[in-house]
Amino acid sequence: MAHSVRHYRLHSASIALTVLLCIVFLNHETARVACGQVPKMSAALAGQLRLIEARVVAGRIVAVSSNVGQNMSSSSTSNGRRERLSIKLTEAGPTVSYEMATAGEQLGFEIVAGDRVTLRRQYRIDQGTATIEFYQIPGRPIVVLTGPSEASVKIEAASLWHLFLAEPELCRQQIVPLMDLIRPDWKVAAMANDIEDQLIRASKAPVVTDQGAWERWVAELAASRYSQRQTADRRLRESGPKVLSFLQRIDRSRLDTEQSRRVRDIIRSIAGSEEEDTPERVPLWLADDPRAWYALLARDDAVKRKMAAEQLARLLKGPIDFDPNAPAATRLAKRAALAKRIEPAGQSISERPAPALPADAPAVEAK
Repeated sequence: MAHSVRHYRLHSASIALTVLLCIVFLNHETARVACGQVPKMSAALAGQLRLIEARVVAGRIVAVSSNVGQNMSSSSTSNGRRERLSIKLTEAGPTVSYEMATAGEQLGFEIVAGDRVTLRRQYRIDQGTATIEFYQIPGRPIVVLTGPSEASVKIEAASLWHLFLAEPELCRQQIVPLMDLIRPDWKVAAMANDIEDQLIRASKAPVVTDQGAWERWVAELAASRYSQRQTADRRLRESGPKVLSFLQRIDRSRLDTEQSRRVRDIIRSIAGSEEEDTPERVPLWLADDPRAWYALLARDDAVKRKMAAEQLARLLKGPIDFDPNAPAATRLAKRAALAKRIEPAGQSISERPAPALPADAPAVEAK
């Protein structure tokens, strides 16, 4: 499968055209598929899915369950629609597989050990078939493939919230409907809006962070004295969610074995607290992440672009070549050039070429 890299964004005019096409389609099923809507899971299978609880924790989808040891597999066929659900509840975390096939599409999701997640959908278009695939593998960026099956676009994001900031329309139209299969009352799109609003408000009074202290404590994780290593470890943990983004951006190839292990454990301790993300908590660790503000440079709102440019200049510790009031084509070119200042710091942004999809990522099979 060939992949191109996304260098464009959906604008209000194209969105309006899509909505208009949805209205005028004569075939209701075709209109539903084209507009990103997906059919609901049958009530019987949805009832079984209540055995697990899905959350977003530190920008990652996780599933938990207290019913360890239960296994079940069910299927349903009605009105030309076939469904299959399999649930295994183990100590390592829930493993769930769901598939649905209709005359015009195949879709489903897979959760392995509670935190390895695949969302997928394949549907017919005039030129053949289109796909949307979402891969979340622990310790790696989220990867999304979207577009015609033979020439899809690949997008990378550090977390679900980074993905929403970089590709809001894609998430709302394609990712959210698939997430709703797992948890119908999730309201992730509304939360993403609130997070962005809180982030913008926070930019007016930035949270004071001491990155210099964090860098020093990470260095002290390799100190010769055990007590010094323990103290540095404790201080990083006590920094709470606001240190998370900094730790996630560290190039671990430059750390020794113990430093790398401790950084990994601290991230897991903070991110894996099982506290569900909220619009109040998430901006604490997004506010000091250049990727978040880089994404907001693409907003239609000039005020947001101005705030994002100011915050990005602060984080990059120097002026940036970006005029928030310049013509759209100029802003696009300047924004692309800015990516080069973010990438060396270990950033992952959706506009740059992503590495090949991990070999162990599950594939979507045409049926």
